[in-house]
Amino acid sequence: MPTQSRSNPAPVAAPSVAPRFPRDARLTPREAATYLGKSTSTLEAWRRQGVGPRFYRIGPGTRAGIFYVVNDIDAWISASASRASLAEVAA
Repeated sequence: MPTQSRSNPAPVAAPSVAPRFPRDARLTPREAATYLGKSTSTLEAWRRQGVGPRFYRIGPGTRAGIFYVVNDIDAWISASASRASLAEVAA
């Protein structure tokens, strides 16, 4: 069996851009922002504007806990890509 030399190391897989989570995982706004490659303030603005992926609020008022589900984020990404593709075709 050949060995790897220091001058020719074994290839290493590049890390994925988004962390991997189970499809039903609940993400904090910070984790969801990382998953999407956006800032938490962008997600906050999207929540206020009623756009962006579905989110869940637990508790009353400003002290409510907010979380996202990976499956919902992925569905939103797919739907967004479909709308963008349709707009390009119509143009």
